[in-house]
Amino acid sequence: MPTTKPYGGFELGPIRPPSEAYSLLLRINRGCGWNKCRFCGFYRDVPFSIRTAEDVKKDIDLVKYWVDVFQQKAVPRNPSSDADYEACSMAYHWIQSGMRSVFFQDGNSLLMNPDELTDVLEYLNATFPQIQRITTYARSDTINRLKPERLERYAQLKLNRFHIGLETGNDDILKLMRKGVTKADQIKAGIKAMAAGIEINEFYMPNMGGREYAKQSALVVLSQKLYKPQLRLSQCGVLPAIVTGVAQGIAVFPGLSRSGATISVMKFFGVNASDAAEFSFLLSIPIILASGVVEIWEAVKTGMQISWLTTATGTLAAFVSGLVAVKTVLRAVKNKSWIWFAVYLVLPVVLSFIVM
Repeated sequence: MPTTKPYGGFELGPIRPPSEAYSLLLRINRGCGWNKCRFCGFYRDVPFSIRTAEDVKKDIDLVKYWVDVFQQKAVPRNPSSDADYEACSMAYHWIQSGMRSVFFQDGNSLLMNPDELTDVLEYLNATFPQIQRITTYARSDTINRLKPERLERYAQLKLNRFHIGLETGNDDILKLMRKGVTKADQIKAGIKAMAAGIEINEFYMPNMGGREYAKQSALVVLSQKLYKPQLRLSQCGVLPAIVTGVAQGIAVFPGLSRSGATISVMKFFGVNASDAAEFSFLLSIPIILASGVVEIWEAVKTGMQISWLTTATGTLAAFVSGLVAVKTVLRAVKNKSWIWFAVYLVLPVVLSFIVM
């Protein structure tokens, strides 16, 4: 990446997100490293260059001086240049806002050498330890190239929010607009950043594809409304468990499959297939144990002669065959082979009609 000319004083970029109105603005690079998106003209005439860490630290020092002046900790002087006046004005407004947040300009400051950006973050935190949040524009392809350990280090140094141009979830429109990333890239980057402890703020542009893509976009939105997320059981809360329990109770009626009813309910609430199947079989344990106790109690009460050897042998055989059946069904479900699960449900019904 090209680096810039010798230090020429404090710099400000052309834009910032609306949410960074009260942030200290520090310019990490000039322009945008991609600068090909058809819908964005902010940096068309700005040659891209990355400032050195030392230049950015000089900006921090200059802001620190003016902050100290306003807080009566340094000897005041008149601004010596337009850049000096910009630093003075920035420091004054930042003090008024509480000096809690910083925004790195311009487009995608993550393009700075990771070691240098880490150096800037460490220096910034040492100079202004009261900072709570540092943010920047970022591109998904850049995030995806960074190692998770580096992102985690950024988060530790309070670079804890990325502003990302999602624009649209339609790959055709992304290609048309020369965004340079796909929907999958955007999703991967968001997950990766959040796993490192970094918030993401996505910018979405409605009707980006115009009339030509309006119908296609509407279908995408509709499919998202109908889509059920694949949740882990631990994410579902109490309600799905209660409804599943009720479904299990209803399944005592002839012709209803207990496992089919319980798995279907869990899938309705968005639980992934593996967890739904495992929970269904776990849910059967109390019923089986309770029914066994009731049957034994009834047998004892009526004076039936019980062969404990026969009972133990039958119980063991049932346990082994049940374990094999459960393992087989779980494996099929985890492989998303629901056809075999359907066979598992239908076959006993068919056989019962034949036998009876």
